Amino acid sequence: MAKTLQEKILAAASELFYSQGIIATGIDAIAKVANTTKMSLYK
Repeated sequence: MAKTLQEKILAAASELFYSQGIIATGIDAIAKVANTTKMSLYK
């Protein structure tokens, strides 16, 4: 089953927050792991 973009972003953010911490995780890292752009995160 294909994940929606929102699910990909949330999964990437959760993974990074758990491994690096919320403070150390930036938008660029989330976008890279979710394989999307920063504009997609803001929308």
